[in-house]
Amino acid sequence: MTLPQQRALSSYVFDNDENVLQWGAMGANAFRMYASNTPDPEDFVRYYDFVEPGATIHYLIADGGNDIPSSRTEINHDVDGGNPGDASPLTFVSATTETVTFRYVLVPTPTPAPTFYYYLRGIGALDEEGQPSSIISSQIRPIIKAYTIIGKKNGLDWFYDAPPSANTATTPNVGPNANLKVRVKAMSSDKKYGQQSSEIDAWSLAAVPGAPICTAGFDDSHGVYMDIRFSTSGNPAHTQYAIKVVQRNNEAVNQWISAQGGQQADPFWQEKDRWDEGFAHTNLLTASTYYYEVYARNGDRNGGDHIMTIASPIGSGVTQEF
Repeated sequence: MTLPQQRALSSYVFDNDENVLQWGAMGANAFRMYASNTPDPEDFVRYYDFVEPGATIHYLIADGGNDIPSSRTEINHDVDGGNPGDASPLTFVSATTETVTFRYVLVPTPTPAPTFYYYLRGIGALDEEGQPSSIISSQIRPIIKAYTIIGKKNGLDWFYDAPPSANTATTPNVGPNANLKVRVKAMSSDKKYGQQSSEIDAWSLAAVPGAPICTAGFDDSHGVYMDIRFSTSGNPAHTQYAIKVVQRNNEAVNQWISAQGGQQADPFWQEKDRWDEGFAHTNLLTASTYYYEVYARNGDRNGGDHIMTIASPIGSGVTQEF
């Protein structure tokens, strides 16, 4: 038995990545695809059907597969073009409390994949091959699909695929005072990557803390003191804060609380959990109203841009009268 000639083979390119080969249904027990990267009939070799475990898309592979099932009228062939170029260097541009903007180098379009030529044969009940389809050709011309910014955000794995249209990218929703230790690499539509850049360290801005809540107290070690609590406004635990004494009663102070609970000319920075230990401001006057502002800065105790936020809303507390 010889199967009728099948001339309905056609193709299209999917997502600048894969050749998709299609044919009409016919009375065959299975199909065989022959392929070559030259049009010379002597160069065509048999390709095989392959499906990843748990997947549904059928692919052509050069070795170790099966005939294409009779139920199929389509199969994909993944053919790669050249590697993308080097997008280095990655540089920091700017930041907000939710974003970080980077700059990198746009790379040229990768080189096209080889042109492939194909024909299809139907297989009969006794494994005999029918007449070949007409020969068709197709070529993958990959494009740059994205610039992948990849690394760690606050110590956890993180990446962002930036659109390929510009040499800057703004990474969204990173959160306040996020630490990004990242590199960049160009990604083609073939899902191939170019050389990875050197790593840089970047920070989003810290969020303005909430208004301080001030509670006065007294003990023999600290005298009259003020505990000062505040909301982080979503800043992570590594964020540092400084507390400013704005005024006492009607008298302007404009000093910063020191490490020992006194006052000093420059900000003293520490994490919120340290401020929450209490006795923030000590040896105060009795029966007095103290007014405070809280500031945050980006970075952490080990480094960072250390850009200070604007002041929180003012909070106040009244010390006891003895």
